[in-house]
Amino acid sequence: MNWILDADISDFFSKLDRTWLRKFLEHRIADKRILRLIDKWLAAGVIEDAKCTKTTEGSAQGASVSPLLANVYHHYVFDRWVRQWRYKHARSDMIVSRFADDCCQQPIFDPPHPFMVVRLSRLRYRWL
Repeated sequence: MNWILDADISDFFSKLDRTWLRKFLEHRIADKRILRLIDKWLAAGVIEDAKCTKTTEGSAQGASVSPLLANVYHHYVFDRWVRQWRYKHARSDMIVSRFADDCCQQPIFDPPHPFMVVRLSRLRYRWL
């Protein structure tokens, strides 16, 4: 192994697309009460210095539910795509580790450029 690529998606939690997240959650959760509770978590906001700030988009970074929701979102946007890309385009083995907005790729081939170029364009499409 010659390469380890570490990535942190900047501003991920504040740019999280709630519409897509809701669709992904509805795919696995049938109970509308749970979905309503998650919507309330997303809208709850943050208290800093005794001031409450509502979040109108994304998810509050540091909220207890944010890493869980980020992992659900990444499962559909990133993990499934990586699996498909690995089977169709990878020239050799590749290990991908991910949690919330952090990702580490360990391609076993040289150089890792095709994967990174395609990956970055995919992420740009989904978040920006």
